[in-house]
Amino acid sequence: MGEAASFPIDSEDAVKTLFVLLSNSLGYRILNVGVRGFDYVLADKDGNIFNAEVEYYASEFVKHRHPTEECGLLICWVDDWPECPIKKLTLSELVTCFKGLTVEELEKFNEALKLQLKVTEKIHRLIRDTEARLLNFNQNLVLQNPPEQTVQNLDALPLKETFIWRDKSLRRDVLRLEVNIPEGELTITGTFYPETCQDKEKIEKLLKLKPSKLVLKNVKNGSEELVEDVEKAFEELSKRGMVLEASWKTELKSLVDVKPSDAVKALVEKLKLAFSLVT
Repeated sequence: MGEAASFPIDSEDAVKTLFVLLSNSLGYRILNVGVRGFDYVLADKDGNIFNAEVEYYASEFVKHRHPTEECGLLICWVDDWPECPIKKLTLSELVTCFKGLTVEELEKFNEALKLQLKVTEKIHRLIRDTEARLLNFNQNLVLQNPPEQTVQNLDALPLKETFIWRDKSLRRDVLRLEVNIPEGELTITGTFYPETCQDKEKIEKLLKLKPSKLVLKNVKNGSEELVEDVEKAFEELSKRGMVLEASWKTELKSLVDVKPSDAVKALVEKLKLAFSLVT
């Protein structure tokens, strides 16, 4: 037939749907559904009436313990039962899920890959410039995973990346910057530790900055809890092994179509503000 399915054939239900769509063109008429323990009662073009069963893998017929003597047709997608005594209809031999590929699509894909590489390298340079300015601001603030300015491995082009700054004096990770290119988002997360949260003014400052998310995290078991009450969250920090993460989201567009120096400055100021709050 050489037709292409308009949906993925990845389950028994998908095979059933495909058979229903093709049954008339294949010379079968569905007389009944779900009778006598079989999926269908069919009639062929010669008027013969028989039970039919649908499986994704033909061998699943045996696993499901259907009686072979009562089945006239086994409809499957993958024929992995060569010794099957039942007549088989293997739909993957008649229909493809592959809808074809054009030269134009390949060319567009390569252009998109080049553009992704260009955007990734620009973001990496933004992060490296940001790293330098943060070090000028505080020598203890060190980027743990500096990116390559030139991406060498095209097979590993990232769509999402996370960069972590550590405070050497605290010996703790204090800032996290997540870059999500597909969703066009930047998320800055500052981590509060019990020993850095003795100042009650931090609560007021945090409330004024309106974080998009507050998460209490148990360092020991990795459990997380979303919180809305800032004061309660700070009380929980007194418990051993707890940290509080405050996150702020901003659109990547805020750094687009502006002077490069302004983009770097804007990102640095956001990170400095978060750092000053959590330390």
